[in-house]
Formats: sequence, C-alpha cells, structure tokens
Amino acid sequence: MKANRLAPSDPSVYLHYGLFLMDVDGNRNLEAGHKFQMAAELILGDDKDVNGGKMSNLIEETSFQSSVSVYDSVFNAAVAYRQAGRHDLAEKFYRKAVQIKPQVINQ
Repeated sequence: MKANRLAPSDPSVYLHYGLFLMDVDGNRNLEAGHKFQMAAELILGDDKDVNGGKMSNLIEETSFQSSVSVYDSVFNAAVAYRQAGRHDLAEKFYRKAVQIKPQVINQ
C-alpha cells in the first residue's frame, strides 16, 4: 500500500485502510480490526498499548495531535473484530471504547 510507505506513522492511513477493507470485502474484517488497532496505537504513542492494557482509564482526546480519534479507532476495531467473529477481541475493544468515552453510553 503506497500510503503506508509514504506515511507509515500516520494513523489516518490505517484508519482509512481499515474502513476500505470492511467496505470492499466482508472476509477481511479481522485485518481491518488490526488496522484500526494500529491507528489507535499510533495516536497514543510508544508508551501506550491498546491491546496490552497500558491505556489509562480516562483518555483526554484533546491532548492528541491527530485528526484521527482514538475513540473512533478503538470502536471501529471492536466492530471489525465482532464482524470477523472474534468476540473476545470485540469485547476487549468495546470496553476500551467505554473507558475512553464513558458518557457516550449514557446518552
């Protein structure tokens, strides 16, 4: 993928590629989930890991200098993993999405 070679540390590349994978082929949802997960990890930086549990309970998205939302990346990963049948990963990422924006579930 050319965009990945040109901007390997740009989370929007991974977010949009994940969306493309979900739209174009329903059999690539697991791969899409990995792309969304990578986008979130790039936004959070090297000291955070959405998969390894080092992410803080409350994340202030305004502190990130990115046009890509951590919440959107994590939530999209949950959806993609659910559609891929990886309910264990889907649950993990839905829980992380609630940690990031707990007010969303109360609306």
